[in-house]
Parts: sequence; structure tokens; C-alpha cells
Amino acid sequence: MYAKDIDGKEVREIAIIADWEGFEISQIAHLPTVMFTLSLLSTYLDIASQAFGYAIAINVNYVAEKGYDLLRP
Repeated sequence: MYAKDIDGKEVREIAIIADWEGFEISQIAHLPTVMFTLSLLSTYLDIASQAFGYAIAINVNYVAEKGYDLLRP
């Protein structure tokens, strides 16, 4: 984010658009994927908590929707 800053126009928000079509429960339950995701979240949590302006999720299944609900403020 800070690399994109210019004088008079600071970048301080991130927008995410995610399309979850075809995302299956087996992908959420895949242990290496879960561990990798948790590692990324712990690494970038400080930046994410300050920067996320909004997120849009499309074609979200029930489990992903509930996970998304847990992350919302």
C-alpha cells in the first residue's frame, strides 16, 4: 500500500472482490491449505485490520459465508 502513495494522495484502503464459484468444502478442510491461510492471516492481520475498506464475495457457499460473517466487524 505504502509503495503506491504519492504526495497528497495516500493509499489507505484495500478493496477485495472474490468469486467463490466452484469452491468446495474439501478445499476448506484441506489441512495444508488451512495452515497456509492461518499463517497468512497472522502475518498480515495488522495491515488488514487497518486497511480493509470493503469486500464483496460472489457465489459464496454456506461455509464460506459463515467464515466471511465471522471476519466482518
